[in-house]
Amino acid sequence: DGAFAFGDAFQVLNAVFVSTPMCSDACDVNDDGAVDISDVLYCLTAILLDGPEPPTPFPNCDPDGTLDSLTCTDPGPC
Repeated sequence: DGAFAFGDAFQVLNAVFVSTPMCSDACDVNDDGAVDISDVLYCLTAILLDGPEPPTPFPNCDPDGTLDSLTCTDPGPC
């Protein structure tokens, strides 16, 4: 939806515990090459505690330039 908010943390939480997302690379919020609970915590820290925002390409809707094993078959709307 173009905003970085609680919905993003819930999407990442879903990716960690429920189902594999079409764009796992987008769920790697802290850009460490894995989708795990640390990404949820990163989201919540940024939103609630004025922590650091996600690394580039945020806030743009561009491909992630970090080389890792995560994929993005459908980025959906950004």
